[in-house]
Amino acid sequence: MSSSSPLISRGRLGRTFRIPDIRPKLVGYMIGGLPRQRTINRLSRDERLKGLIRPPHMRNITSSWTSHLVLDFDGTLFSREPTAFVMDRRSQELSRLHDEGMSLCIASGRGTAVRRYAQFLAKSAGVSSHVIRWNGLEGMSVPSSDVLFKLTAFEREELSIISETLRTLRLSPQTLKAEIVRVKTRSPKSVPSMIRLLRKLLTEAIPGIVCTSNQKVVDISPPGCDKFLAVQRLFPGVEADSFLAVGDSCTRFGNDYELLRHLPSYCVGSHYRSRTCVGRPVVNDEGSRIVGPPATFRILKSLSGPGRTRAGTREGP
Repeated sequence: MSSSSPLISRGRLGRTFRIPDIRPKLVGYMIGGLPRQRTINRLSRDERLKGLIRPPHMRNITSSWTSHLVLDFDGTLFSREPTAFVMDRRSQELSRLHDEGMSLCIASGRGTAVRRYAQFLAKSAGVSSHVIRWNGLEGMSVPSSDVLFKLTAFEREELSIISETLRTLRLSPQTLKAEIVRVKTRSPKSVPSMIRLLRKLLTEAIPGIVCTSNQKVVDISPPGCDKFLAVQRLFPGVEADSFLAVGDSCTRFGNDYELLRHLPSYCVGSHYRSRTCVGRPVVNDEGSRIVGPPATFRILKSLSGPGRTRAGTREGP
């Protein structure tokens, strides 16, 4: 589809597939046989006993191989935005999964950086992928750069309202643009109260406005922005158990929350709490949880694309 495709109207979801909540009632997945990484937050004995099971493509909650992989960018693929991209081990694993037939999608609150990375993969390794930008405002294909859907961004008057509200609260936005407004808080503990306050102050003037977080950053997005809904728009009709989602913002107000809640998923965030977060943590064979890009690498290393059999060999003659 070309960039001239009609825009999806604000807040209108159109025809999307219905996904049941099929999350397993488990604590974690064990991924064995990979290099040991730095670990934090040792899980309790009970959590280890309940949580140590096979990697996602080997467990019984899915009826088929994972064919669609959805990855967050900040805190999941990268700890911070790189100044330049290289074919590191995570990129190499993504290239391998693509070659094995897996559909790749990178879903981020960023706009330019995530597109640049997808274009880097396309140029360096011939990887085609989908990109979700600005927390679901826009979906595109790479390397063609075709815009597959785009919601309505903030209007100038709406940005003025947001700016004035932040000024009243003595907050200065890091980013103030039509696609997204980003505000940095003092600590992650202050995020929930700030989001509740912003929603209360802004919803009357801008119905449906979306406020989410990623660690100490609060994202204020136009109505309809949601990573999970963006996945629905990009892949209509694909069964839920064909996906695997990986992200780090798994709390109620996190920008990965709905994505991880509705799809088979891992959370690689350092702030994971088993009772309040969605997505499963990644644990090693000792029962210790690992987070961030090292955890993501272990997940990628454990996966096989749909073009491989369970024995690890390619299908076909």
